[in-house]
Amino acid sequence: MDRFRAHPLDGAVLFFQPSTGIHLRLANDATRALRQQAPRVVMFGITNACNLRCAYCSRDAERASAWTVASAADALEGLANAGTLEIAFGGGEPFAFRGFEELLVETRRRTELALHVTTNGGLLDDAILARGILGEVRLSLHEGVPWRTAGRRLLASGQRWGANVLVTPRVVDALPVLLHELAALGAHDVALLSYVGPDRGRHLGPVDEERLAAIVHASPLPCRVSVCFGRRLDVPRLFDADCGAGHDFVTLGPDRRLQSCSFQDTSAPAETAEEILALWRAERDWLARRSPRDGCGRDGSASTRVDGLRVWQAFSGNNSGVCVLVAKFATAEDAQRLLDEVAPGFEPGEPYSAAWQELFAREQVDREGGGGRMPDEIATIGRSFVAYTDSALEDDFPDLRALAWKRGVFVVPGAVHGQAGPQLLAVVRGRDHADAEAITAQARADGAAAITHGAHALLAGVPAPVHDAPDGWLAPLGRWLAAIAGDRPSSAELHPRRLSEDDLAAAARTLGTDPARRSRLVATFRGAGTRFPGDYAHAIDRSVRVGEIVLVEDVVRSKRPAIRALRMGADVADLEVDELAVEAYVGIPRVPRRGRPEPAPPPLEARELEDALRTRLRGTLGDVPLGSLRCTGSGTLTVRMRTTTPAPVLAAILAETKVFGREARLFVRDPDPLGRALRRLRDDVRQRRRR
Repeated sequence: MDRFRAHPLDGAVLFFQPSTGIHLRLANDATRALRQQAPRVVMFGITNACNLRCAYCSRDAERASAWTVASAADALEGLANAGTLEIAFGGGEPFAFRGFEELLVETRRRTELALHVTTNGGLLDDAILARGILGEVRLSLHEGVPWRTAGRRLLASGQRWGANVLVTPRVVDALPVLLHELAALGAHDVALLSYVGPDRGRHLGPVDEERLAAIVHASPLPCRVSVCFGRRLDVPRLFDADCGAGHDFVTLGPDRRLQSCSFQDTSAPAETAEEILALWRAERDWLARRSPRDGCGRDGSASTRVDGLRVWQAFSGNNSGVCVLVAKFATAEDAQRLLDEVAPGFEPGEPYSAAWQELFAREQVDREGGGGRMPDEIATIGRSFVAYTDSALEDDFPDLRALAWKRGVFVVPGAVHGQAGPQLLAVVRGRDHADAEAITAQARADGAAAITHGAHALLAGVPAPVHDAPDGWLAPLGRWLAAIAGDRPSSAELHPRRLSEDDLAAAARTLGTDPARRSRLVATFRGAGTRFPGDYAHAIDRSVRVGEIVLVEDVVRSKRPAIRALRMGADVADLEVDELAVEAYVGIPRVPRRGRPEPAPPPLEARELEDALRTRLRGTLGDVPLGSLRCTGSGTLTVRMRTTTPAPVLAAILAETKVFGREARLFVRDPDPLGRALRRLRDDVRQRRRR
């Protein structure tokens, strides 16, 4: 795989090293007569199966998954023999393809193709990563995966990986911090993807594109800008060329049909390498057509001829979550009343309807500046009102969340969860241990993770009967839980990540202890305007502001401060725990909206920052233990600490990073969200049993 493979282009020759992704392109008088003999890259949608249901996905969910290991391996061998250099597996979710490891091993044995995969991370296979077969893994984190966990697994395995981010107007402001976090997690680069489709709200305007170009110039890690942006961004380009769809690369679908790219609506049957190559040679005009979908950057202009030698290093990638609300009520009837209240005018995934806007204005929970998008689904599961959408990096429905605070007893912390669809977390109180074992056995038979803890059955996941339900996910989850619980007390929430039985067992071991509690509200004002945090802190008793975060200590009734913060554009968490997890991502100063950034400050080592923070905190906190303080990373650094006094710790981080010419993005979280959730659910069923 270290041998350079020669690939003739039209008027040039490309030398490619599969093991490193190094390209050498030579164009001169001696190469003028050369013509390309095969697509350089094949984007291979190996399966249509997927553990996500992203609203922005370009694939046709009705297409069949027709490839087998044998037929795919034969086609790839033929393409390699014709001159193709790289295969980028996508889908669907490639790790959902039965026999994916076998296909990779067989293809590596028979060809010198560079093999890559784009994945949502939810089904990562450590055994495949350990083989070292993959050149690069592209991790799609733009809306619906536990990407931090997946990134850490990829880094730990030694696998080269990069991130794919779908850039919409709502994502642009959050992008600088996201890039620093990806750098800290070890991402090699980030691919910035352009939305192509009918939703005009996801398309960037000129101001957004200008801002995005500035962010790319100041990024802490390399940015790969999608060819779908065309020439719209003022960023350096390797070549002033057409996107190459249909010639430089083609897309092979799960139903064994060929198209120029995944955004095309027409395709042709192609089951073998011979058929693929015949179409590629004979249907140049068809394959060169612009996508009919809004957002395609192809403009029909000819590529500019580039002579000389050019060298670059990159692998090709295949462009492959979730906003959640859980409001807990005293009774199932109360939860149903909220569902009945918001059902009129509900249109899944659409901008707020007139009925919703009138409701939020009447109840005085509408956010300043207005706007919002209705969830994909709303439902009740027992005493919980639940809503979710799979197309948000931030809170898609803050006004609904504020209404839930106004109507509800408790709103589960967390506006945005990255996960492969909503994951049920439930506790069922059995009549005794044997009855709980029977519940656990039934849940496992249905494909859920389940363990027994005394007389309680702890359940997690999305059971198999839910997958093919015609009415979404949430209502079927509720029906499944009701069926398995019967007349036994049960309680449920949605959880941010896929849980195993080992995860449940580890959390269950903490149920015998009850950590010290303290009622705190944390309001985080990301991109909500510089005046809002100060205005909010001034209006709310027992509050302290640190940067974009306002902590409300010892809050007695959380509804009023929560609703006010949500109306002002904040994310809100009610954290009923004394010790909190403080986290900060430390990078270079944020890119200004106009002009170019200042020169970057000198390098900062993790140990240097940690030592400085320890010195400052000892002067601030006295003898408070600092054993949990850790600074890690390179370039962009991560600071983590558990503390019962979050405000002075946050202030110290901001002050010390400023000394080093850096900016810190702060977070305050529950240090044990799973354990806390299980305690809530266990307490729920105990109270129901007593009643």
